[in-house]
Amino acid sequence: MSAAELLAWYIALHNLGIETYDFAPLFALFADDAIFEFKDTSMGSFQGKNAIINAFTIRPPSASIIVSDIEESGQTVRAAYADSTDPFVKLGTIHLESNGEKIRRIMVGN
Repeated sequence: MSAAELLAWYIALHNLGIETYDFAPLFALFADDAIFEFKDTSMGSFQGKNAIINAFTIRPPSASIIVSDIEESGQTVRAAYADSTDPFVKLGTIHLESNGEKIRRIMVGN
């Protein structure tokens, strides 16, 4: 699966999790040693799939998101993102790295 396809699945399952309060399908996209990192916030970095699951359990996201300006290069993809309630205000970027099958690293921030 390409990095852009993984990003599309991530966004779809993130938004589904917002609606259903079930993020389990989203977690299946992450490699066991994945890293989820928030830049420019107090959220920090989560190392490993279990840490990511724990972070989502303790503090689940509360807003669905949309992406634009998608740029893919090899196993990486970068996109601008916005809250779906105000899609014209860019909140930052999502940078996703794939291992070819799963998300290896995702960085959210500016």
